[in-house]
Amino acid sequence: MRVAVAEVADALVEAVTAGPVDGYATELAGPEVLWLADMARLVLRRRGERRQVLSVPWPARVGRELRAGGSLPLGEFREGKRTFADYLDTIEPSR
Repeated sequence: MRVAVAEVADALVEAVTAGPVDGYATELAGPEVLWLADMARLVLRRRGERRQVLSVPWPARVGRELRAGGSLPLGEFREGKRTFADYLDTIEPSR
């Protein structure tokens, strides 16, 4: 799950001003799960480009862990609101 930098900054400020809570902070994750290839396709589509994007699998254990959701938050987490498409809408397309 990708999360916007501004949302991470806001969460850090809230965590610091709230003080320690058993030594842990609530995890923060974006509102959607996207693979890198999907993100690249969104960028290309926004630019009006029609290139093919190939997904290259991660090798061995890393690949198995990622496919099983190893980079997703465990248990309770704070969900960001800004999607990757929302982010793309705020930047100028570059070529």
